[in-house]
Amino acid sequence: MDLNVLFEPIDLSYVNPGDAFRSTQLGAQINLHTQLFPDLEGVQVVLIGVPEERGSADNKGCAKGADIIRKELFQLEHNFELHIADLGNLLIGENLQDTYIALEHIVAELLKIKIFCIILGGSQDLTYPQ
Repeated sequence: MDLNVLFEPIDLSYVNPGDAFRSTQLGAQINLHTQLFPDLEGVQVVLIGVPEERGSADNKGCAKGADIIRKELFQLEHNFELHIADLGNLLIGENLQDTYIALEHIVAELLKIKIFCIILGGSQDLTYPQ
């Protein structure tokens, strides 16, 4: 599965409006999908943004959650050895079911190669395809 075509790059101007992350911040250590899709060789954990809110009538705005989370998460200081890649935001499907199927396939493929997935954003209904 060619994951590159399923994701849009991260908008660093929103996530980190400053010049750059300090070397001790998580944002400096994560292989980010900004222009080029990250190489998954040796990666243990991936972050996947899902800008989807069509499955929740009560949680409007949750589609923006992934970038809001990234903005804070990437500022954290770290002191551990873990290879992380951020794949960017999943391109949502034409309908909600398309998004579910895409997310389910992506997570299954990554788990097959022993990469743990953390889903950022979206509504709680995304639990099922995970």
